[in-house]
Amino acid sequence: TLTLTLTLTLTPSPSLSLSLSSPNERHFLTDLVSSPERLAEAMGMTVDELEAKRAIQQRAAEALDARLRSGTLTPEESGALQCEHRIKFRGRSGAVSCPKCWSYLPTCICAEAAAGGKHALPEGVERVALWTHRGEWGLTSNTGVVLSLAIDGVDMLMRGYPPHDEAFEALTRNPNPNPNPNPNPN
Repeated sequence: TLTLTLTLTLTPSPSLSLSLSSPNERHFLTDLVSSPERLAEAMGMTVDELEAKRAIQQRAAEALDARLRSGTLTPEESGALQCEHRIKFRGRSGAVSCPKCWSYLPTCICAEAAAGGKHALPEGVERVALWTHRGEWGLTSNTGVVLSLAIDGVDMLMRGYPPHDEAFEALTRNPNPNPNPNPNPN
C-alpha cells in the first residue's frame, strides 16, 4: 500500500510538497539528505545537533581556506594541510558520514562488509595500496574504501598526506631488482 500526500500552503509564502510513503517506509539517500529533519532522525540526533556538526566542519573549512589564501605556504605545505583536513573531516560530508566506509551514516555499509568476513588477497599478493588523490578521500562515491573493508591487506592511502606517502613509499620499495616474477616471457 502506498500513501500519497499532497500539501499546498498559501501563506506566508506559497509552497507545494508531495510525499509518497509505504508502511515499510525506507528512505532513499536522496530523500534523507534533502531534509535536515529526516537526516537527523535517521542519525538519531536532533536537527540542532546535526547543524552543529556541520557548522564545526564549515568553520574548519573556512579556516583552512583562509590559511591557503594567505600566500605563505609552499605547495607541499598547502597539500599537506588539505590532506589533514580531509583525514579529519572525511571529505565534504564528514559531519554525516561513517568514519570507516564514508557512506552517509543512515546508509552505512560496514555491517554488510563485516558480515561476509574479510577476504584474502590472491596467492602471491601480499599487499595492495590504493593511493588516492585528496579530492577523492572521504567521498561517498569512492568505492576503493569498500576494498579496504572487505579484503585483508588493502591499504587506503592519500597522496600528499605525509604519513600515507611514507607508507606508500615503504610498500612500493622493491627489494628485488627484477620485478617480473616470471623471467621467461614465453
